[in-house]
Amino acid sequence: IAPPSVKKSNSTMTKKQMIADLKESSKALEARKLKIGRVIQALEAEVEKEGGEDNVAGDDSAG
Repeated sequence: IAPPSVKKSNSTMTKKQMIADLKESSKALEARKLKIGRVIQALEAEVEKEGGEDNVAGDDSAG
């Protein structure tokens, strides 16, 4: 049986690794969020340019 100090050290390393992993995931999510934001802005600009109409190609079901 390992002494508590060794067990605590392993637990601390696990928590440190978990923190590092979460920070990495957070950065990746932030990058995805920025990309999605740019797509939204581009789509909104297109809609505004087209006069605010939301036409879907091939969709003639309006009315």
